[in-house]
Amino acid sequence: MLKKLVLFSIIISLLVFNLTIITNNVFASGATDKAKAGLDAAAPGAGFSTTAADPAGVIGKALKVVTSILGIIFVIIVVYGGITWMTAGGNADQVKKARSMLIEGVLGMAVTMGAYAIAYYFVEKLSTAAGV
Repeated sequence: MLKKLVLFSIIISLLVFNLTIITNNVFASGATDKAKAGLDAAAPGAGFSTTAADPAGVIGKALKVVTSILGIIFVIIVVYGGITWMTAGGNADQVKKARSMLIEGVLGMAVTMGAYAIAYYFVEKLSTAAGV
């Protein structure tokens, strides 16, 4: 078992060395402009805009991303708490820990959803009032 672990470590080390240290030079300086032109041409067809977005839209998207990540984290906490409770096997300490995880996960989701709803309401009202 130890021999396999050492051999595996050596192989991985050599592979990482080859991938990071030994590189080939690529002279593709002109290709960047061509790639950008191609992306700019394809963006409207895919529903993307090549112009700069307004600050309210950027803030809204950032808020949506952050709340989505928080929601995913809280769902993972709830699922982990449920699994902990199911596998507790009558151990009171594990049940108590799992129960607190479930409560904290649900409260975290509620706070996150409430914060998103409040922020969405204010961004919507401010953008409507500003005529955006």
